[in-house]
Amino acid sequence: LYYRLNREENYFDAWEFVAEDGSEALLNVVVTNPIPTNGRQVYVRLKGLIPDARYKITADMRRVVTGEALMKGGYAMPQLHGDYPSMQVHFIRVE
Repeated sequence: LYYRLNREENYFDAWEFVAEDGSEALLNVVVTNPIPTNGRQVYVRLKGLIPDARYKITADMRRVVTGEALMKGGYAMPQLHGDYPSMQVHFIRVE
């Protein structure tokens, strides 16, 4: 499944691919309008995950978050620098 995610203050574009069974998701983000965030944390809210499932974030293999937390609170983006920086994060459901 493909989801076009909301843009935050025209700062970035984000989209997500989710397995039909909710077993994994791939988040893609491109910063399209770099602005100073002054240390403010920016979040990307995912879609299509299983709310009570737990997902391992492959960027930080020790971190496990529920689907509900990722969809309601969002994934905290790291500070990205450069011209049109991008990132890709893989989320895998753990039993």
